[in-house]
Amino acid sequence: PTQGINWLFFSLSVIALASRLYIRITVFRKLIAEDFLMLATLCLLIADEALGQRFSATIYWFMGVLNGTKSYGTDLTGFLDAASAMLKALGSAIIFFLAALYVIKANFMFFFRRLGSRGSKLFFTLWWIAFGIVMACGVVSLCMGIQTFRCLFNGIVYTLENCESDADQNVYFTYFKVTVALDIITDAIIIAFPIWILWGVQISTRKKVALGAIFSLVGLTIVATILRGAILTSVFEESEAGKTINIPWIWFWFHIELCISVIVACLVSFRSLFMHNREQVSGEAQRRAAALRRRRNLGLRGQFKYWQDSVFDACRTLEGLDFDDGVTL
Repeated sequence: PTQGINWLFFSLSVIALASRLYIRITVFRKLIAEDFLMLATLCLLIADEALGQRFSATIYWFMGVLNGTKSYGTDLTGFLDAASAMLKALGSAIIFFLAALYVIKANFMFFFRRLGSRGSKLFFTLWWIAFGIVMACGVVSLCMGIQTFRCLFNGIVYTLENCESDADQNVYFTYFKVTVALDIITDAIIIAFPIWILWGVQISTRKKVALGAIFSLVGLTIVATILRGAILTSVFEESEAGKTINIPWIWFWFHIELCISVIVACLVSFRSLFMHNREQVSGEAQRRAAALRRRRNLGLRGQFKYWQDSVFDACRTLEGLDFDDGVTL
């Protein structure tokens, strides 16, 4: 079942990002900085998914041998080589996961900076401070894992000889706990900016409800991070009790959290959720709506044109463009 859930979340992530890019190109005819960051995230997500699919059988074989439920057969060298490759893939997946998370955080930071382009000098000063803190946390998350990565990238023999003591296990556990804590702290810092931007802005009840839903989704990423911490705690407690570390379960939750972060980043990217627009529909918008209704009655060609214009107008609305003046924050 985890394979099916993996593919489901991966597919939703790709669809969400493709929709975001389609809307951006439809409206602006170009991509902006945040979009390129999300494309980089997609590359990291695809790499993570590819490694998981490539080495899934090896992971379960490795786990089975350690648990005594499977045999490595007559080719011990082949098993050790496969296990070494799998551990290197796991190390790469952890790096991809952490890098992708902080690229997504950078996407959020640039997005909220653009939203606050008319903000005060204090806003930009605090934004730079917050951006520096978030990026520093990303560097710390990667650099603190050097010991863990050493055990994963140096081969199975090195791992068995140098990375199996209780002290080594505590180092891994501490590292993953710190990454979870830094992840939650940086999410809290990022969430503070949209709250600040919207503090003095009058928006409709409909948009307040939409924003509440979006903030709930951002909160979902924090919940996913907390779950990652709880699962890692459970895994390491089982390890201390003599059980084998559940590598597939760790890999699975890393992947799910990354997919959720991509989906949330794409949903939050639409500026219309943060706009201060008029409650009355403008005259130009009324004229466009009337034109769309007329096209709807012009046969198949008119129906297609009606659908095309409707999609285009929906994209403009999601990007927060008003037909008359495009007033934004």
